[in-house]
Amino acid sequence: MNALQLLSLTIFLFILLLIVSESIHRTYASLIGAGIFLLIGVVNPERLLDYMELDILCIVFGMMLLVRGAERSGIFSYIASRMMRLSSSSTLLAVSLLTFTMIL
Repeated sequence: MNALQLLSLTIFLFILLLIVSESIHRTYASLIGAGIFLLIGVVNPERLLDYMELDILCIVFGMMLLVRGAERSGIFSYIASRMMRLSSSSTLLAVSLLTFTMIL
């Protein structure tokens, strides 16, 4: 393992520690880590966009919009209350939650 790889691993673990400890917001910690990697030359700025998969980003963004809309409409609260009413035991509730999650 060369010095740049060791430095990269150290920075990555430090940023991961910041995220896990929640000492700063995870978005800021990620941006700080990305900036440090750019500054020390681990990531080539010219090829930065090549590292991003726009298809995956679009899918994740679309799912976030869909979930946010469903959350605002109250569909999740409605489904949760229906499941609670229909379940007579905690085992049946767990099975119905697993089934609902599998369907989603």
